[in-house]
Amino acid sequence: MLLLLLLSPLWASAQPYVTNKKKVAELHRQLKVSKPDSARVNIYIKLCQNIELRQRDSLLHYASLALTLSKKIGDKNGEGKGHLMYAIALRGIGYYGEQGSITDILSHLEKAEKIFKTTGDEFQLAETYRQISRTHYVMKSDYITGYKYNMQALKIYERLGKKREMSYLYEDLSILYSSADEIKEQLYYLNKSLALNIELNDSTAIGDKKGYIGICHKDNGRYELALQSMFEGLKIFEQMGSNSPDYGVPWIKGCIGEVYVLQAKELISKKNIEAGKSKLESALKLFIDRFDAETAGKMSHRETYLQLAECHLLLSDVSAGKKRQHHISESLRYYTVSNKTLINTDNDWMISISYLGLSKGYEAMGDYKSAYENQKKYVLYRDKYEDQRKESELLKLKMQHAFANEKEKVKAEQAKKDAEAKRAKTQQLSIIVALGAIVLAVLVIVLILFKNNKQKQKANHLLQEEKEKVEAALGELKATQQQLVQSEKMASLGELTAGIAHEIQNPLNFVNNFSEVSNELIAELVDEQQKPKDRQDEALIAEILTDIKQNLEKINHHGKRADAIVKGMLQHSRTSSGQKEPTDLNALADEYLRLAYHGLRAKDKSFNAELATDFDTSVGKVNVVAQDIGRVILNLITNAFHAVNEKKKSGIEGYKPTVSVTTKKSGKRVTISVTDNGNGIPEAIREKIFQPFFTTKPTGEGTGLGLSLSYDIITKGHGGTIDIKSEPGQYTTFTINLPT
Repeated sequence: MLLLLLLSPLWASAQPYVTNKKKVAELHRQLKVSKPDSARVNIYIKLCQNIELRQRDSLLHYASLALTLSKKIGDKNGEGKGHLMYAIALRGIGYYGEQGSITDILSHLEKAEKIFKTTGDEFQLAETYRQISRTHYVMKSDYITGYKYNMQALKIYERLGKKREMSYLYEDLSILYSSADEIKEQLYYLNKSLALNIELNDSTAIGDKKGYIGICHKDNGRYELALQSMFEGLKIFEQMGSNSPDYGVPWIKGCIGEVYVLQAKELISKKNIEAGKSKLESALKLFIDRFDAETAGKMSHRETYLQLAECHLLLSDVSAGKKRQHHISESLRYYTVSNKTLINTDNDWMISISYLGLSKGYEAMGDYKSAYENQKKYVLYRDKYEDQRKESELLKLKMQHAFANEKEKVKAEQAKKDAEAKRAKTQQLSIIVALGAIVLAVLVIVLILFKNNKQKQKANHLLQEEKEKVEAALGELKATQQQLVQSEKMASLGELTAGIAHEIQNPLNFVNNFSEVSNELIAELVDEQQKPKDRQDEALIAEILTDIKQNLEKINHHGKRADAIVKGMLQHSRTSSGQKEPTDLNALADEYLRLAYHGLRAKDKSFNAELATDFDTSVGKVNVVAQDIGRVILNLITNAFHAVNEKKKSGIEGYKPTVSVTTKKSGKRVTISVTDNGNGIPEAIREKIFQPFFTTKPTGEGTGLGLSLSYDIITKGHGGTIDIKSEPGQYTTFTINLPT
């Protein structure tokens, strides 16, 4: 998200922020009197360079004219510029433009590169390298290739003394280093770019850099430094007045609002409710200002919808009465329109955020069914995004490796030279001393080596045999373990099966009912049409056809509903990848608590329990296998719900079923606790509770593997511990300890 936020106001090239109408008018006058030669080609190129990027049709038109004419008259340099401008117009970026075909864009850029190498135009070659770089890292997330072309362009700009273009390249390098979490390098290149922008007196670029530097500080928790830099950028854009880019002020206000929201969360977590509420209200005003400015400038609201939605939802938590209801309604409204805007895109991260917000909003309204449906969709899209994020993490490691190699390259070359010089000197001295002993030593060495070689061959043969045996045993063990894990996962899925089956039956009943009614209506329609033409009731026929159409729409609606439920079941039963990754344990515990609760509610409408959470905000992200830890938490919470439900059935007066989930960070360990006030576990069977196939549930209701596999996941898979405390008739607490 940091990369997306950095890129949002950027241009794909050194295009103007607004069309230079005066310059364009002058170029059109020149065009009318120009001859079809290289001068006219240059006019077409200059028109492209003076028209803002969001006027894509005009840019493509003039770039195409430049290409056609330059090929006709044999102007190779003009042809290269035409390919370059055509690629820039095709790609677009940020607020202005939709990304075009990567294949087409790279094809035009490769043609431009070949031409400029032939003509020897170094500046245009550097411009082409820069655009190839941006295409790779913006459109393909191929930061390594982007870095390679970026450095080629930078060397040319530095040799030619092109300070403005160097500032663009430093800016690009900061983005590339952000992809590898190299914050120090990222700030270094941003400040280098800012220094050049100040030297060139480029107010727009200075405002941009102040915003980007603020974002870096924000993402590293340095909120005061972030606000200082952002407010400096806002002041610059406001002082520019009508010369300011239309994205400038609203973009910076949105950035400041995000910092206020983060500060508000910290204050609220420390029980400083009023101060947190004040920060949220300030943030909301900034987001509304941004929304209004974007509307006036016909810009995208994609980020702003989510900013407004989250801010309203947070305000609902610290408000009461009508104000609380207002904030919940506004949050649902913005999350809904955000979801509709994003649903046909491939931005799984933003889609998952909108579904999570809808789930929380409906839960706040007490609409648990809608909350549950949106929670399932959130999990679905979140897992899709997680798959993509794993690829990004791998790419980040590659980038870090590439940057580390670049830093060490000069050092390694120097060390190599020093080592070679030292080795040469040592060899010269050693040859003189050792020459006389070599002849005598050779025979001894040969005999020793021969003997050692025989022994090594024998030892290697034995080691190879043992290795093959161990690998075969390990393979069998892993296969058995995978089968047990999948069996238990399907068993945990069984906890939700009854409720899900009930949910599926409802839409199927609708489908059957509307089908029967439609058949009756069709029969009635046939009867009516068989009457003589003058006796047919046209109004009745029209009414029947309308009813049939409505029934078919309802059948389609409920069919899709059933399909969504089935997809949710399949998603839950998917096999874990087993790869550890930084995971927000608070969000994971909260998600599975609500998933288990809604699932049991769907199965047993009479079931009800109080949910209590106490999440330590300092826990942060812990390196775990998210699906496995989620499975453990879901198992413990589901067992807790069964325990309190059994106790409630005993009819104890005044008994209030309660299940609580807490997290706490202590030193280098994180604790997750699940507590219920059910019947407890007798001391006599506590030692057996983690044994495979041991269960306290009635026959047919449990596999006996849930707690056993949970124990293995925590102790063997994550190097942690899982403990149990229980008082018969009072409570049971399962405590998970994980290393950070």
